Amino acid sequence: MNRFLFFGLLLFAAAVCRGDETADDAVLAQINGGQLAKTFEVEVVDDGGQPIAGVTVTPWALRSSQGHGQWSDKGDAPSGMNPQASTTDQHGAAKVRYPFYNDAAEQTRTFSVSLSVLHPKFASDHSIHVDVPLTDGKPHRIAMRQAASVAFIPQCETEAVSIDQFFLVSSDPSKSERYPTMVRHADRLEFKTLRPGPFRGMLVRRVDGEAVEFSDPIELDLKSGHNEAIAVAMHPAISIRGRLGDEVPRPVVAGRVSAITLNREYPLPNFDWAQWAPVDKHGDFVLTGLPRSEPLQVIALCDHFIASNGSDPNVKSVTPERSDPLGGLKAMVEIGKHFAKPAYSPSTRPQVFAPDAPQPITIRMAPLVRCEVSVVDQDGKPLGNIFVGGNPNVFWWNWGSQIYGQLMSSAESLIGIVGNEPWYSDSDRGYDIPFFEHTDNNGVATIYLPPGNDFLFAYAHEQDFQLPVLLGRRERRINVVAGETLIVKLQLEPTGSEKLGDYDKLAGVVFGCSTREGKKICALPAVREKMDEFARRLYEAENPRDPAVLAEAFTVVAEAFERAGDLIEADKWRAKAEAEQSKLNR
Repeated sequence: MNRFLFFGLLLFAAAVCRGDETADDAVLAQINGGQLAKTFEVEVVDDGGQPIAGVTVTPWALRSSQGHGQWSDKGDAPSGMNPQASTTDQHGAAKVRYPFYNDAAEQTRTFSVSLSVLHPKFASDHSIHVDVPLTDGKPHRIAMRQAASVAFIPQCETEAVSIDQFFLVSSDPSKSERYPTMVRHADRLEFKTLRPGPFRGMLVRRVDGEAVEFSDPIELDLKSGHNEAIAVAMHPAISIRGRLGDEVPRPVVAGRVSAITLNREYPLPNFDWAQWAPVDKHGDFVLTGLPRSEPLQVIALCDHFIASNGSDPNVKSVTPERSDPLGGLKAMVEIGKHFAKPAYSPSTRPQVFAPDAPQPITIRMAPLVRCEVSVVDQDGKPLGNIFVGGNPNVFWWNWGSQIYGQLMSSAESLIGIVGNEPWYSDSDRGYDIPFFEHTDNNGVATIYLPPGNDFLFAYAHEQDFQLPVLLGRRERRINVVAGETLIVKLQLEPTGSEKLGDYDKLAGVVFGCSTREGKKICALPAVREKMDEFARRLYEAENPRDPAVLAEAFTVVAEAFERAGDLIEADKWRAKAEAEQSKLNR
């Protein structure tokens, strides 16, 4: 028998004796080459509790201790698995396949699976997120209601307009429902799988890839079943001319602006329209193909400068549910507000302009901060060709957050409605990735970041180095101060020294309490205090990898899990503390 297989079977037998399902799965994944396909069952019913057959159930996103993100079907998912659709049977039942590890290399477990559910006659009321594994032995129940259908008849001044040029931008669907079934008739667009209830949308006419006409917002209260067709007047798209403020010296280098329509207060229905434009060397730009009815929130970026923070336009701030879908900076809110200041740095809120504002509009700008980052190995030897930088977020008003400066075009993404949504990187647009640079032969890179709290990342390409784990993430927390050059040293370790999966439960507590384990532990005030103490010790330490610091911090973690009744996890962290203490006794 193969030695590895024999060793794996011994581990599996030991796990079975412990009755530890997670350990069983981890061993099976190891035997299987590093991954394990798991399944859970769903039951889809109508609002009367009757099963619905023929519902297509597709997993589209996964949550782990590292956050919530889309599950790619392009063959490049870190899990090594592609999502697969399944169809409910006559009992409304279907099995959903998902990876035990969201990231197989890091061994981070999948904690939650997000689903889309599609049926020609039914629609779901809410986004669907399922904690896995299921704990009560019963299928996860999903309720759907009879879908609403409605037709829109565009009214244009232009003659001989083709119905194929029209699209709908709407508050329905969210990512979890995909796009409603659309049927093009000679004079109208009919949508058959909209969710009943409040609806807000806008018709768009696109010619040669550009938006040329928009309707004003359409607001309805849709009823299940057929709704009366609506004639919709179309109006020419507008353009907004603008310039970067005089804070930026001319000629402007690598300038660009991004804009998104200003949403109504959540949870009222929203639709989005995004556009970007290059900025010329004189600092001038033109945002084209915009609806006349919607205010715009705008950000800007060029070499060494970023748009300054905008003022609150008397709208509701980002809500916790929507503020950070992929896990990023929002998590820091949970780590003791008295020492981790998350939220909004001086340059992360957009400036807002009415569509009829005097033109050209002016984007006020502020300097980025020079950051000199040196990267070394464990022996202090400089490492060249390491890609280092940060991912500052923009916090859009009433919308959510994303990495600052992403260049989105809704006119381009309308293609996605018919199944071929494009994805353009910064390099496709002619720009370098912002906020990142490669280290030179001396292991040094100079980057520019906005003031405020941020995180540094390091990617070693094909070299076998990586940032060490801190608080369950491979990142280094920094505080960027306006007007002060930041000097940072990053010490990398050999790849494989430690896996993020070793921190699964800890990260689930520290970053947002988004897992069952995290919610359970966060509900215990004394444990929450212990976790805050642990995080504070690491953040305030001059060297967070100091064995003395880690020995004390890991002991605090062990005590927290012990108070929560998780003795297995407590033992793991006591062992880690003892390992660090042994380094001090050598």
